[in-house]
Amino acid sequence: MKKITLVFYLLSGLLVSQLQAQVTEHQDSLANVKQEKIEKLSSTIEKEEVAVLKSKIKNIDALLKADEITASESQELKKEASELAAKNIKDRQEVALLLVDYAERNDISYEDIDDLKQMNDSVKVGAVRIIREKNKKGKVKSVEISISTSDDAAEKEEDKPKAQDRTFSKLVFAVGFNNTFNDGEFMEDPNYKFAASRYFEVGWQWSTRVFKETNFLRFRYGLAFQFNGLKPKDNQYFVENGDQTELEGFTVNLDKSKLRMDNLILPLHFELTNSTRKDTELPNFTKPSFKIGLGGFVGLNLHNKQKIKYKESGDHFKIKQRSDFNTNNFLYGLSAYIGWEGAQLYFQYNLNPVFKDNPVDENNFQIGMRFEI
Repeated sequence: MKKITLVFYLLSGLLVSQLQAQVTEHQDSLANVKQEKIEKLSSTIEKEEVAVLKSKIKNIDALLKADEITASESQELKKEASELAAKNIKDRQEVALLLVDYAERNDISYEDIDDLKQMNDSVKVGAVRIIREKNKKGKVKSVEISISTSDDAAEKEEDKPKAQDRTFSKLVFAVGFNNTFNDGEFMEDPNYKFAASRYFEVGWQWSTRVFKETNFLRFRYGLAFQFNGLKPKDNQYFVENGDQTELEGFTVNLDKSKLRMDNLILPLHFELTNSTRKDTELPNFTKPSFKIGLGGFVGLNLHNKQKIKYKESGDHFKIKQRSDFNTNNFLYGLSAYIGWEGAQLYFQYNLNPVFKDNPVDENNFQIGMRFEI
């Protein structure tokens, strides 16, 4: 019995020794695999940082070639970039080693650095940004080259102020009073009712910043439909007599007498504003509260229509006449406005007479309010 027990203990000891050897061999194998992975990760990190360093050096050389920095500044920037790359390699390799230990302890599988990046996005390499600060004369006085993580870069890209568009467009409409200057003078007793003769305009206008770095001067241009109305006084209406268009009295009392001229115009203005540049790297400007525009317009007369309403013997009559009424087809003149933000007081004066061959020239003008949407 003692022999059997002794043999059992001997066999058990041999089995335990064999198992311990196998465990030790397995641990050594795992340690070798872990070490190989660490070396691979370290090599990947070094390659990434070297690639970033090369990108920085390339940008520094571009700045030097463009004479935006001096040779000594170039060397200093390259030295700083190299020192930063060395520190980044050291820190990232230490972080990678900690992540490997964390993965091993928590039985998390990983094959390469991308797997570790999912555990800690702070090791991701992001975008290279070059920030150049310029003085008032446009000379570069400092250059900053920075690198951020991918996620931070995306967030900063969203938060980063974007350069304002040099050109924008708006819907514009205007309403006001319409009348004429006769032979260049506004008579004390004009032919048309001032308050009843009105105009309406609707169109689309573009505004372009003239200079890149300042916003005090803009060029505005666009297209607009303009409807000008003239209501004669003293129970008169328009009559075509050959090449001339004259006002004549109607036989009965008129309820309404109005000539409407529909025009397509191209307004052109230089606009002065109190907009100033914001303290940003990109050209961004404050919203102008005050603006004044000086310029003119050209256009075409599309068609004309006269409306006459009257009552006779208890019956109501309405007459609509479509004719050119001997008006000028080509329009041109001066215009100006002054106002705040989206509302301006607007004035327009036609240099061309309303009617071609009348003995007295009547030049149309408008004054009213214009609104931008």
